[in-house]
Order: sequence, then C-alpha cells, then structure tokens
Amino acid sequence: MSPSALSAYENPVLAHVVRGGRLESQHRGSVVIVRGREVVFALGDATRPVFARSAVKAFQAVAALRADVATRFGLGPVELALMCASHNGEPEHVAVAAGMLAKGGLAADDLRCGTHPPYWRKAADDLVRVGVAPTALHNNCSGKHAGMLLFCRAIGAPTERYIDPEHPIQLAIRDAVRRTTDTPEAALSHAIDGCSAPTWILPLANLALGFARLANPTLAEPADREALTRLRDAQAAHPEMIGGTRRFDTDFIRASAGRLFSKIGAEGILACGVRGLDLGIAIKIDDGNERPYVPILLTVLRRLGVLSKAETEALSGYLDTRSFNHAGIHVGHIDVTFEGP
Repeated sequence: MSPSALSAYENPVLAHVVRGGRLESQHRGSVVIVRGREVVFALGDATRPVFARSAVKAFQAVAALRADVATRFGLGPVELALMCASHNGEPEHVAVAAGMLAKGGLAADDLRCGTHPPYWRKAADDLVRVGVAPTALHNNCSGKHAGMLLFCRAIGAPTERYIDPEHPIQLAIRDAVRRTTDTPEAALSHAIDGCSAPTWILPLANLALGFARLANPTLAEPADREALTRLRDAQAAHPEMIGGTRRFDTDFIRASAGRLFSKIGAEGILACGVRGLDLGIAIKIDDGNERPYVPILLTVLRRLGVLSKAETEALSGYLDTRSFNHAGIHVGHIDVTFEGP
C-alpha cells in the first residue's frame, strides 16, 4: 500500500460510538475550517485529496449558469436549487426535474444518471401501491443531470454522451470546480460518481474554501460571483429541493432561513457555509460512515458560537446523539472527541 493510501488511516479519531458506557466503534477523519481565504483550523490531513461527491454540485452548476442556461430556459430559484440537490425523489422533486427537461425538449429517457427508488420511503411505497416503476427522474441527482442536459442545449453540444469526462460541458464543469474551489489544475482529478457523471477529487481544504466563497461570493473570481450568489440564494429560498423530508441539508438550511447551508456527499463527506462570517467547513469521515459527520459539524458550529438559540432549538433532533434500539431503549450515543476549534 502506498503512503498516500495509508494517510487516511493516520487521521485522528473524531468521534466515538459508545454503548453501555463503553467504546464500541470509532471514526477517524479530517475537519477543515476556512475563513475568507485562510485556513484557520485543520485537524487531520487537510491537503489529502478526497472524493467530494455531491458536495460540489453547486460548483458544477456554476458552469451552466455562466453559459446563460437559466435565462435561456427560464429557470427560477426552484430549478436552480434542484441542480444543487441530492433529493428524496418526492413528487415535487420529480415534477421540477421533469419540467426542466421539458423546457429543453428533453425527457426522462435522456437522463444518464440511472434509476433507483425514491429515498423517501412514502414516495417509494406510493409508487409500489399504484404499480409504477421509478424512473431516472426519481434519482437523487436528476436535477443536476437535467441542468447538464440544458447546458448541452444552450451551447449546441450533443446530449447523448454528456456524462463523458471529455464532453464539452464536463470540461467546462471541471474548470468551474477548479476556479470556485481554487484547486490547482494538477491537484484536481476525477473518477465516476454513483450517478455516472464525473466526481471531482480535490483537497479537503479546497472544498472548505469553495463553501466560504459560496457563503460570500465576493471572495470568488468576478466572473463566478453572480452564479454563486444565485445558487446560494436559490438553496436558501427552496431548502425542500436540496434533500427533502427529514433530510439534514433541508432542515439545516430551513432552521437558519438560509444563513447556514450544507451539502452532504457520499462516503462521509459534509461541507457547510456560513453567510456573514465568510466561513467554510469541510468534513471527511475516513471509513465513509455518515453517522458522525452531523454531530461533528454541529459541535464545531456551537464551539464557534455560530448557532443561535432558535437555530439550536430547531436542530435539537440532530444535536441529540443518543441511540435507541427497536424497542425504544436508550443504548448509547456518539461522542465528538476532538478538541478545538
């Protein structure tokens, strides 16, 4: 195993999973905080490249907005929010994605994201009840892909292979991710995401920097500022599009009326921006488990004095890290173990 592969296992323990008062499991990882353009706190290897997965969806969407996709196809904040989403596949998500495609003379069959049942159990059960199979519109990335297809239409590029890393829109998206996160060209690479589009690999510190710029677009390059502002404000206006019912990103944005915003990514990625403070925070859990990253983020925000009393109350369900078994018995909890910031 190479040194770069070993580095993940050298990151510090960020959280303990406790059962019956004793350690049962633990999670290693990295946490980075950027204020403005400066890293002000780093725990673990902040320079190690990570798969940013869905956390970079807003930065991917920047490329489409710079190509005037929103104006050309009449996309409003609800559609822009869905382009940044990893949604539940609830009826409102499906309807918005379908409407986006229709504006470009496209249909669900043009999507190359694949098909899975809706994440929201009721939406999945409703499809089974009426005997309807899920389509690519129910895929949590359908909004991102609908935006990519409209991007193709806007620049006259073929839609058939729009997920190819060498396709013109993917090259433009790569450049947008590089610019908005200030990632050097040599440090940016890609693989294939769960939705079949390229997933971008970049240092965790650069992901945090991107969220600081999304929080305050004046920190970004002038040509990207309008797009970042529109995408940030769209998420604030329509948090229900970003995830959906009982999803952290939606509840987090809603709890603060858009002052705080976050985006999860698969395999233990979570990033956050704080408007007014120019803060960007990025977390990577090395083992890919999702359960510790929300307690870690909320602990960091509380230590920084960012959460108001009202926001704390609205997020109380996420702040309670106790675990219960199927009989409702309290069996343990998650402890955030690191000190600082």
